Amino acid sequence: QISMNFDKELMSLFSEVGLWERLQKQAPYKCAELASQREKYRLLRENVLQVVSDYNGILAMLDANERALFADRIRYLDKKIAPGLQKVSWTSSKSIQDMFMADAGKFCAEVNKAVTLYKDTMRKVRQNLALVAETPVIKIVRKKIYADGEFAAAQKSHREETVARFKELHEEMRVALGRCFARTFAQDSEDVQREWRRVTRSLDDDLRESLRVAVKKSLQQLARALNGDKRTEVVPMFSAANMLKDDKAVKLAPDTQGIFDMVHEVSRELIGVVKEVPRLGPEDTEDGEELPTFYDVISDDEDAALKQIIAIDNGLGKIVDPVATFVARWEASYRHVWETDKDQFIARYRKAKKPLADFEADIERYQALLEQVTREDGVANLLFLRIDSAPLKSSLKSHCEEWKRRFTTLLLETANEELAALYRHFESNTKELVTAPTNLDELAAKVNVHKQIMETKEETHGRFAPLRAIYASLHRMDVPAPAERIAELDALDDGWMTFVNMLSKTAADLDEAKETFQEKLGRTVDKFVQDVVDHRDAFMAEAPKKIETPDARLSLDAAKAFLSAAAEKSAGFRAKEEELKAGMDIFAMSRPPLKELLETEKDTQLLNDLWAICEEWIGVYDGLKDGKFKDLDVEVMENMAVGIGKKLQKIGREVSEWTTWSSMKTVVDDFKKTMPLITDLRNPAIRQRHWDQLMQECGATFDPHGDDFTLGKVTEIGLHNHDEFIGEMSTNATKELAIEKTLEGIEETWRALDMDMVPFREGKEIYKLRSTDDVFAALEDNIVTLSTMKASKYFVVFETPINAWEQKLGLVSEVVEIVQKVQMSWMYLENIFVGSEDIRKQLPQESILFDSVNDSFAKYMLEMKTLQNVIKACTGSQPDPTPGVDNAMLERFTNMDEKLEKIQKSLENYLEKKRQQFPRFYFISSDDLLEILGQAKNPPNVQPHFKGMFEGIKKLEMTKPGTDGRKTFASTAMHSPDGETIPFNEPVITDGRPEEWLNDVEAAMYAACKKSLFETLTHSKGMKKEAWVREYPGQMIISAGCMVWTTECEKALSDPDTAKTAVRTLKKKWVSYLSKLVTLTRSKLDKVNRKKVVALITIEVHARDSIDKLAKAGCTAPTDFEWVSQLRFYWDQEQDDCVVKQVLSVFSYGYEYQGNNGRLVVTPLTDRCYMTLGAAMFTRRGGNPLGPAGTGK
Repeated sequence: QISMNFDKELMSLFSEVGLWERLQKQAPYKCAELASQREKYRLLRENVLQVVSDYNGILAMLDANERALFADRIRYLDKKIAPGLQKVSWTSSKSIQDMFMADAGKFCAEVNKAVTLYKDTMRKVRQNLALVAETPVIKIVRKKIYADGEFAAAQKSHREETVARFKELHEEMRVALGRCFARTFAQDSEDVQREWRRVTRSLDDDLRESLRVAVKKSLQQLARALNGDKRTEVVPMFSAANMLKDDKAVKLAPDTQGIFDMVHEVSRELIGVVKEVPRLGPEDTEDGEELPTFYDVISDDEDAALKQIIAIDNGLGKIVDPVATFVARWEASYRHVWETDKDQFIARYRKAKKPLADFEADIERYQALLEQVTREDGVANLLFLRIDSAPLKSSLKSHCEEWKRRFTTLLLETANEELAALYRHFESNTKELVTAPTNLDELAAKVNVHKQIMETKEETHGRFAPLRAIYASLHRMDVPAPAERIAELDALDDGWMTFVNMLSKTAADLDEAKETFQEKLGRTVDKFVQDVVDHRDAFMAEAPKKIETPDARLSLDAAKAFLSAAAEKSAGFRAKEEELKAGMDIFAMSRPPLKELLETEKDTQLLNDLWAICEEWIGVYDGLKDGKFKDLDVEVMENMAVGIGKKLQKIGREVSEWTTWSSMKTVVDDFKKTMPLITDLRNPAIRQRHWDQLMQECGATFDPHGDDFTLGKVTEIGLHNHDEFIGEMSTNATKELAIEKTLEGIEETWRALDMDMVPFREGKEIYKLRSTDDVFAALEDNIVTLSTMKASKYFVVFETPINAWEQKLGLVSEVVEIVQKVQMSWMYLENIFVGSEDIRKQLPQESILFDSVNDSFAKYMLEMKTLQNVIKACTGSQPDPTPGVDNAMLERFTNMDEKLEKIQKSLENYLEKKRQQFPRFYFISSDDLLEILGQAKNPPNVQPHFKGMFEGIKKLEMTKPGTDGRKTFASTAMHSPDGETIPFNEPVITDGRPEEWLNDVEAAMYAACKKSLFETLTHSKGMKKEAWVREYPGQMIISAGCMVWTTECEKALSDPDTAKTAVRTLKKKWVSYLSKLVTLTRSKLDKVNRKKVVALITIEVHARDSIDKLAKAGCTAPTDFEWVSQLRFYWDQEQDDCVVKQVLSVFSYGYEYQGNNGRLVVTPLTDRCYMTLGAAMFTRRGGNPLGPAGTGK
């Protein structure tokens, strides 16, 4: 701000002259002359005050950020005001003063108008932002219960209104801001334009916050409606109908999931309202990155959206258990009413023939359920949900009524059927008994019918009373029975009496008929018994039990014919027995035992089983005998023989004495003995060479693969006589087959195995071998397998393929190993010679040699990529057991390997020279050094390696060429890993060879640290400790503190008489100093300053302990050993350097920048280590701390 500088003494002069004039006294001439112009100066002062007031008023209206926005106008206004500050004075001519006042006043008015417009615009925008924040995005009517779909529709309508409101407010803000910009800032400088964009971004953030608040409040309102709060309880908000869905289960419409989905959809759409509101400010950041939409920001906001959505979910979740319990209660109470299948239940009920009491109980039960359903509450309130159960009650009532109808209908049908059954009983039995019998069968049938009727007579009469009770019960239930059934029920007793009289008359008629038929029946039974005995004798004489050729087809046919006839005759006897049985029962005659018939039937069955086995054998053997030998299935044949043998063994328990059985068993056993021979001849491992050996052995010629080589042919040739030779031949063939299969597996493996080649870099036709794991795994496995084969006695048969594979795989192993070695060396050197012109200039011969290797490597790796297959690429042959390989690829890569080793040796000598020029290169690896050397033209790329070369430097503050007129890169400061910065005394040119400018950086580091240390020491007394710690680097503070401590201690020890008191006083001073440092740690410090304070406290605690040690030891002079043994820091004025002393050792301070890497606690053992190692260094000796890990060695 500005002020008017009219001299106050001059004002006093004007006042005093006025008083003199009132006293009518003459004022001094000069004073009177000045006072004569006081009106002029008064007007001038008022004008100046107006300008000052306008100017200060403008500045007062603007805060710091707004001043930046009006920087052009304030700068121009300052230019207009400047004459009043520099040129125009109180004694200037009136024209100059008037022109200044006019210009200043005019521009102040223009600026004030612009500021006022800006303020009004901001006020309007803020008002609209407040309206946005206060606009609810959801509308919930208190105590209103929304039906299905009504709430979503209401919110949709309200959201449309809200969107329109937001768009209206946004358009007002956009228009106001556009008008303000066009009238005020459109023609201003780029800085002002940038500041305007910052202001609009800030307003954009405010708009986002207003939208966030609106969304948050609306979601909170919905959450409160679902959860309630401390002041209000949850009241029903949604309604749902409780109904029986598809007669399967109780369901709500809408169900809880539907309500959840609807509320979630409303919540999502609520947040989605902000999608319709565009940004007020730019669409991107200052860096050009596209800004996320308001929706993206707010939907991910934890406080505005996520927490509220969780609260809404929690509120919705609370309804799940009550609704489930509510539905479960209805289902538990009434599920059986609708779930039980009525048709099936009534069918089972009908089948069970339930008594009348069960019918009445079930009907009463469903009547009670009907009344219970009627009494159930129709409406239930569960938290925010009101459930209407009227639809469910209506369905349950319908089901109960249907159950009652089903039971009464079934009861009526049961009664009608029972009544009809009684009348049918009377009619059918009367018709059966009134006619006289004409033969023994009819007599037996009528006697049995009469007997059964008499046995059930009382039971039949007892069915009358329950039947009448059913019709009476139906009458009480208002279920009408047909009139004809009622008439039949009334006439039931008369029909019964007629039926009983008929039974009495029939009993006398049957007694007369029995006497006539009894004598005839006795003669028939005696003849039947004699016929059975004759049949047994004939069977025993002719049965096929002693056949010696049961495997013959003729024997089988004869046996089957006899057994069929015998079985048929036995069946006739059984039929005759059944005919006689009925008559014998009438006259209570005992039945003949018929033992002979039983034995004949048993023998017939055994013979049928035995000859069935014989038939099975004949059928199977006939099929095998003429079948091709090559098509025989030995396993099936053996299983067949074993199965038939088991059947014979089982039946042999009964028929072992029969010749037929023993002959058949001998045939099957003989066949089993030929199985090993057949198995050996069917061995798939047998080759033609083995068949040739067999034909030579047996002296016969045959085609083992021909169609005429059958099982019968084998028997005819007599191969079973050479079973031992065939067994040994089969065993050998099997073992040889294993070797053959293994060789085929090896060939299959290497046919499918390709070189794993991938491009070395995109855009270049150079390939590299990516992985050899599969190749070496296959090599290791297959080479061991081949070695095992060579030790086998069957090696001679496969000598050629085994030797061929061994040669090829050995060459593959050598080639792949040398390719890997060359590739590793080439990849290492390729980065060096292709990427660095400096290295190519330093090693011209090696560069030429590498170019040659590079071309060869690319060529032959491309060739291997083209060939693909490992065997083809490495041996120049096919992946099969054919002998012959080509060593050309091995020789090519061996030659490249020798050249690369030569290049690498020269490169190592080159790097050693660079390390000698800048010894810190020894701290980093050769790869990192090569990368540094390759960045000679781009020094900033060396920055990542600084931490490896300098303990405390992470990077340098580099300026690009063109800054301050420089043509090269220059470094002005160094940064530690923790963010501390120390400027260099002078800019360091970081251009040219890295080893040269890095030496300059090292020297600049030493000089900067030395200067910083001196300044830190100089200001250690004049500044407050807090400011001193914040102002200077941590390493320099610690070193300067050590020098101050050394000076203070020697000052206290300088006078032997007062030394002890001075040391105690010094300790108190240091304790106070430490307290201030500890207090400083409790203040708000950034990361770097906190590290500095903590490290300083660590060192100063040791300083305090050392002072205490001096006091306890009674030191009185600087020459005492207790003091001399301390590590002491001095600033040597003559050398203008920091010097460190301990006992006889003297060192110059190194000025190696350490940053704020922390300090270990200094213990008495640490002091001893310092003393010992310091003495060793001073006398050019070494030292090695020993001790457990983690002790600070």
